[in-house]
Amino acid sequence: MTPSAPDTPFVPDDFTVPRRLETAAFRLEPLAPRHNASDHAAWMSGIEHIRTTPGFEGRGWPPVDGMSLEANLADLERHAADFERRTGFTYTVLATGDRTGSAADGDPAGDSGAGAGDAGAGDAGDAGAADTGAGAGDAGAGDAGAGTTGDGPGEPGAGTEGGSGGRSGGADEVIGCVYIYPLRHASGEDTVPAADAANAAAGAEGVARVSSWVRADRAQLDRPLYEAVSAWLAADWPFTEVRYTAR
Repeated sequence: MTPSAPDTPFVPDDFTVPRRLETAAFRLEPLAPRHNASDHAAWMSGIEHIRTTPGFEGRGWPPVDGMSLEANLADLERHAADFERRTGFTYTVLATGDRTGSAADGDPAGDSGAGAGDAGAGDAGDAGAADTGAGAGDAGAGDAGAGTTGDGPGEPGAGTEGGSGGRSGGADEVIGCVYIYPLRHASGEDTVPAADAANAAAGAEGVARVSSWVRADRAQLDRPLYEAVSAWLAADWPFTEVRYTAR
């Protein structure tokens, strides 16, 4: 999608990067090369849908003509390297078996329950959509229980079950992706909005630019994903500001 992020770590050295977020409808884990086939199929099946998703309008990704499986693997390897260097964090969104699009009550993953509520609207974003201005601790309270798991040993995406293919069945089906990068670096797109480029040039430290997409056949999960991630970022991450185009 894009070149790797700058070499400067995006988060403090003592920050434990979360490795998992889970709701009744989906779970997030670090994007890794082992997700290549399913990730490629997910976005290739709905290129126009993703290009019209809030935060992706007018961007260079996904390419209208798609790309090869080999080229996609190279992108996943760059994202995994960014994660390992702590310069940017890309999470694959995996199905958990609930196709309703509503995150049920509960805390299936464990450590901390971040309610998936409506994020506060902030500055106007791309194509007139409002960006969230979520700072640390400003998560909206909601109905969905989103469990998180902190950093653990191993590289991003490690610890598969049942061999290199991961879990069997639909549990490892990629249905979307979440990109968390410094404002100075856009991931999953070729261009950065002019306002963000100006802010980045001025040295907007601690500001995260976040984008996400879901498969066309899981479009009903776009807003629940946005709400869960917005609450997670506010509760568990150290950013001073989050730019995430509202749904």
